[in-house]
Amino acid sequence: MFTLEVAVVSLRKGYIVFIFTCLGLLTIQHSFSQGEIDSLENALKNSSSDSLRLKTLIGLSKYFQYKDFLKAGAYSAQALEIARKKNWNWGKSQALSQAGYLATINGDHSSAMRYDNEKLQLVISNGDSTAIAQSLNDIGNDYIELGKYDEAYYYFTQSYRIARQLNDSLKMTIAIFNTGTVLTELGQYDLALDHFKVNLNLSKAIDDLDGIAYYHDAMGDVYLRKKELAKSKDHLMQALKFIRERNLTVIEPKALKHLAQLYFEKKETDKALAYYDTAVHVYEQTDNKFGIAEANLGISQILIEQGAFDNAQSLIKQSLETANQFNAERMEIDCYKQLSELAEKRGDYKTSLAFHKNVKQLEDSMFSHEMIEKIFQDQLRFKTETKDFEIAVLSRAQTEKETELKREEFLRNVLVVVVALTAILLFTVYRSGQRRIRINKMLIEHQEEIRSGV
Repeated sequence: MFTLEVAVVSLRKGYIVFIFTCLGLLTIQHSFSQGEIDSLENALKNSSSDSLRLKTLIGLSKYFQYKDFLKAGAYSAQALEIARKKNWNWGKSQALSQAGYLATINGDHSSAMRYDNEKLQLVISNGDSTAIAQSLNDIGNDYIELGKYDEAYYYFTQSYRIARQLNDSLKMTIAIFNTGTVLTELGQYDLALDHFKVNLNLSKAIDDLDGIAYYHDAMGDVYLRKKELAKSKDHLMQALKFIRERNLTVIEPKALKHLAQLYFEKKETDKALAYYDTAVHVYEQTDNKFGIAEANLGISQILIEQGAFDNAQSLIKQSLETANQFNAERMEIDCYKQLSELAEKRGDYKTSLAFHKNVKQLEDSMFSHEMIEKIFQDQLRFKTETKDFEIAVLSRAQTEKETELKREEFLRNVLVVVVALTAILLFTVYRSGQRRIRINKMLIEHQEEIRSGV
């Protein structure tokens, strides 16, 4: 197994501001009205504290990332500039995290990788194991989006192993899920399903509600690829429900694209187009050209089926330009597949064959026998590790559940005793009251008898 050092080497290739910061800007940012945000932006200009400015800039960037992406990017860049100028490691870590996230939702995964790589080297030098596990996971996500599945697998499993040393159940659970996404892309659907089912059990055990949304989307994707459309639809509709309940904007367009592809397979093109259009609308909020290109590829499939060949070709070529711009091999393969199919529909079999050869060449590079063999060898060891973790977490969750049930039973028993004692006390008070009434009545009668006798 590679060491962490090898992982790093492989990465070569005013007042209101004070209140805002102290209240926890990263957790309450969405509760501010537009007027309050305007006030914060104005106060930011007059702040003399660079540390408060940096924190406020990051908070404002997070606030605007799905509202005004350009403004979010400007705030993020200012925060990173301050952190680098002051050489604050804590500031650079936070600013790089936000910059990497913005690049991710913008679809610029190459830039995201640069930010995530810089942060990884920083947190390694700081010895921050928790941040190292998170950074490795972030880099894995960058690689999988670009179609670098062997690299993605390596970083996800490394993230898991560091999180395991920290006993960080959430990060381990996320790493298991992400490993399943790599297996999905490699066509190992049964193995992927195993990972996602383990992920669901663990997410429930540790109350990771966001994980349930990711689980349903991933399961829907696998069943879609397996052409089990009924199961796929059930999971994807559940995913969309949880995504919107939890406000998980970052994965909403992915679920929408899966649903669009589902309805395309079901020959319901109107619904397919509606879902693709909605996905494009979400991507446009963050100027995500990568995501829009993927959605346009889906739309081009529909246009080919409808005979709108020129419109389809235009969209595919736009997507191919985007794939080349971002060095996204997976999208490039999908583009050539579409171009091959389009040429065949037009009867241009020579051109279709040429595009098909491009597909095979790229696929042979991406899915080499050596790469697949290396992953499967490690997968056997990784599966054993995750099984031990699953048993431990579920056992702990079961123990906690039993403890909670015993506590509830104890409280019920105490409540029964309290109610019983209260009833006895009330009955005793009642009896005592009735007795006093009888005594008072007898005294009154006795006094009247005395007066009568006198």
